[in-house]
Amino acid sequence: MTRWRPATARDVPARADILQDWLDATPWMPDLHSRAGTRAFLGRLRETTEITVAGEAAIEGFLSLDGEEVEALYLAAKAR
Repeated sequence: MTRWRPATARDVPARADILQDWLDATPWMPDLHSRAGTRAFLGRLRETTEITVAGEAAIEGFLSLDGEEVEALYLAAKAR
């Protein structure tokens, strides 16, 4: 069973890779930022929302909540 835990600043690169990989694999989704820009965005997102990550040795996905509203939910390709 995959464990969920609160995200930390150290998780930003893995979360950015999950999001950017999904963007790269989704032709209809515009690619607005570089990978570094995605990392910067996700670093700021942690300041305003509650973020939980799945996985222990490697991050398999993340969930971002603003109160009860889901702001983001992404899984790594191998976890989908």
